[in-house]
Amino acid sequence: MKKLWIPLSYGVNDTQAMSELFERFAKKGWHFDKLYGTGVLFIKGEKQACAYAVDLFSLKRKNNDDEQLQEYYDFCAQSGWEFADGYDQYQVFKAAEGAEPIPLQSDDEVAFDILYQQRIREIGHSVYEALSTILLLFLAYCLFPLDFYTDDLFLMIGILTPVLGCLILLRQAFRYVKMRQVKKAVAQGEPYAFTNHLLSRSIRDFTVLLLCIGFLAGYMLFKYLRHEQLPGTIYYVIALVNLLLIGRYVKRNGGRTLKPKTYVKIFCISFIGCSLLFGILDHEFAASSHVEPSRVIRMTNVDEQGKFTKNSSYFVPYQCQYEALENEYQYRLYVARDLKSSETLFDELLKETTRGFKDAQSIKAALSKLNDEFTVSGFYLNDEHTDIIVHDNTSIIIIESNLSFDDPYVIRQFNEQLSELDLS
Repeated sequence: MKKLWIPLSYGVNDTQAMSELFERFAKKGWHFDKLYGTGVLFIKGEKQACAYAVDLFSLKRKNNDDEQLQEYYDFCAQSGWEFADGYDQYQVFKAAEGAEPIPLQSDDEVAFDILYQQRIREIGHSVYEALSTILLLFLAYCLFPLDFYTDDLFLMIGILTPVLGCLILLRQAFRYVKMRQVKKAVAQGEPYAFTNHLLSRSIRDFTVLLLCIGFLAGYMLFKYLRHEQLPGTIYYVIALVNLLLIGRYVKRNGGRTLKPKTYVKIFCISFIGCSLLFGILDHEFAASSHVEPSRVIRMTNVDEQGKFTKNSSYFVPYQCQYEALENEYQYRLYVARDLKSSETLFDELLKETTRGFKDAQSIKAALSKLNDEFTVSGFYLNDEHTDIIVHDNTSIIIIESNLSFDDPYVIRQFNEQLSELDLS
C-alpha cells in the first residue's frame, strides 16, 4: 500500500482550504488517512470525487471529553459526515457513501464567530510563548555567568530567539488587526474570505525548518572536526528538538494534547539518551587532542602528561582546559577577543569560581591578591593558596591545584612558563 506524507502548516482560518486540498488529492487517487500537527498522510487508491469537511471542535481535545466528543460525532453523522481523523480541535470528516451531507456550519455568522474566538486564542498563545521565551532568556542572562554564553551555539540561540520573538509579536498584531476588520465586515452582513495558499505555504515553512536543522547539524560537524568535541549545550538542544518533533509532528493520543508531565518525560529521556550516546562515541571514537606545549602550564613538571581539550567562540576565540594525570590539578585558559571583553569575562569567571552571586568588586575586596612575586595580577581563590585566578592582558588563567603558590619554586616555575605561553 503506497503512502504519501506531506508537510501541512495550518491555522484556524485554513479549514476550508484544507477541505479543498483533500478533495483535490482524492481526485488524483490519494485519499486522506491521518492528520498530524504539521503534516497529513494520504493512502493511494482509486481516483474519485470525495467531499471533505474540516471542522473545529469547540475546545482543544482533552482526556475527559469522550462523551461530549461522541455527541459531536453523532451529530455530524446525522448530517451525512463520517469522522476520518482529528488533531487537537481540528476534526476531518468525509461524506458518507450515498449521502448528501449538509454543511456542518450553515450560519456564516456563527461559523465566523467560532473561527474568530479560535484565532484570538491562537494569537494569545503565540504572544504568551514569545514573551515567555524572551523573559526566560533575560533571566538566564542575569543568573548564569558570561562564560556560559561563550558557546557559539548558545550565543546564536540567545540572539536569534528574541529577534524571532519580536517578529512573532508583530505578525500576531497584524493578524489581530485583520481579524477585527473581518469581524466588522461580517457584522455588517458582508461576506468574508481568507486568501489561502495552504500547500505552497506549508512546503515553504517545512523547507525553512529543514534548512535550520541542516545548519545546526553542519555547525556541530564543523565544531567537532575543528576542535574534536561537541558544543556543551548540544544535549539540551537535541532534547528540545526531540520534544518539538514528538509534540508537533507525531500524532497525539487520539488527537488529544499531551499532558505537561509527558513533555517533561520526553525531555528527560532525550537528554539522558543523548548524553549516553555522545559519551560512548566520545570515549570510543574521539581522537585525543594534541597537547600544544606553548599553550599549557605544567606547574613543576615539564614532561607531565595530561588531558587537553580546546574550544572557541566569537567572544573567546581560544579556550582550553588541561587536567594533569599525575599531579592533581587542572588549568583553564581563556583568551578574549579584546581587552574590554577580557575584563568582563574575568569578572564573570571570578563570580562563577567563587560560587558567589555578589558583584565582582565585592568579591575582589574579599579575596587576597597575589603577592608581588607574580608577574600577573590576580587573586587567591582559597585560604590554602592552592587555587588562583590571574588576568594577563586579554587572557584569564584559572588553576586549581594541590600545590601551594606560596612556595617560591612553584611561583618561579609559573612565571617562567607564563612568559613562554603563546597567547596569540
